[in-house]
Amino acid sequence: MTTGQKIRKLRRERDWTQAELGEKAGINFRNLNRYEHDRFKPGVRVLGRLADAFGVSVDDLLGEEPRTTEPPPLEDADLLYCFQQVEQMNEDDQAAIKRLLQAMIIKNQVQNLGKRAS
Repeated sequence: MTTGQKIRKLRRERDWTQAELGEKAGINFRNLNRYEHDRFKPGVRVLGRLADAFGVSVDDLLGEEPRTTEPPPLEDADLLYCFQQVEQMNEDDQAAIKRLLQAMIIKNQVQNLGKRAS
């Protein structure tokens, strides 16, 4: 199976149009059509965006059979809403939020280590 066929298969499994996938991955849907029909090969950056949109690794897009790595659903409705809103933001704002979340996670981990050591 070619990379283009894998992209099309993953998109159809999620019942997304090319325009929807293009919006999720930040890729022009006309280019997606070219990738799916193997007229053009997506570059590393595009493969990364597609893998993120699908919830798979780049290796899965290039390898034999893709393995989905979808996270478990969020039970907190407010948190889920916040993440859905973040998905609508531009890349710079998303990157800033990711850095903030990573900092908070590290802070929490350090605090937990301190509690265990006491």
